[in-house]
Amino acid sequence: MKKLVSLLLAALLLLGVTAAFAESYPMNQDVLGTEQGPVWFYRYYTAETDEIKDLNFYPEWGDNWQFSTQPEVDGIYSSLFEWDGVHTQPGKWLGFNVDIVLVFVAPKDGKATIEPINFVIKDDGNEWPPYLVQIQHVSGENEPVNLLGEEVDFVETPFQTEAIELELKAGDEIRFISRATDNGGASVYMEPTVTYAE
Repeated sequence: MKKLVSLLLAALLLLGVTAAFAESYPMNQDVLGTEQGPVWFYRYYTAETDEIKDLNFYPEWGDNWQFSTQPEVDGIYSSLFEWDGVHTQPGKWLGFNVDIVLVFVAPKDGKATIEPINFVIKDDGNEWPPYLVQIQHVSGENEPVNLLGEEVDFVETPFQTEAIELELKAGDEIRFISRATDNGGASVYMEPTVTYAE
C-alpha cells in the first residue's frame, strides 16, 4: 500500500512540475495593448488587396485597433478592441468583406494546445445575424490549414471549439478570423489562449 501511495505522489509531483513548465499565451484585456507583438498581432484581411495587413492603433478610443486610419471620417468601424473582454468587429468596405484577424506568432517550436474558445456575438441589445469565424494554422510557405475541419471554410456564431492540439514551429501563425454576414456592427468575443506542453 505504501508503495502505491508513493507512486501516486510521484505521479502528482511529475504532473505539477510539467504544468509549472507549460507556457501559456492568453489574449485578454490585460494583454491587448497599444503595440503589436511580441506574440499577438492585430490584423485584417480584405479581398480588395488580397493581403493581411496590420490594423491601425486608434488611441482616441482606448485599446482600439481600427481598419481605417480615420474611422469617423470614413464611417467604417471594423476593428479589434476591449469592451468587457476582447472583441472583433468585422464589416464591409467598398463591397468587400473586412475580416478581423487576431494572429498568434509562435515564439518557439513545440507541441501546443489552443484552449477551447466560445465565439459569441456580444449582447448589445440588438438583433444580429450569425457571424462567421475560422481558425487557421500557417507554417512557412504552406497553404493555411483550417483547424475547425477541412470540410468547412467558416463556421457560424455561436460556436464552441474543443481543445485543438498541434505542432508549432517558431514563426508559425495561428489566425483567429471573424467575418461579418451583413455590413458590420456586431462584435464577436475573441479571447483565445495558446499553451505549450512544456
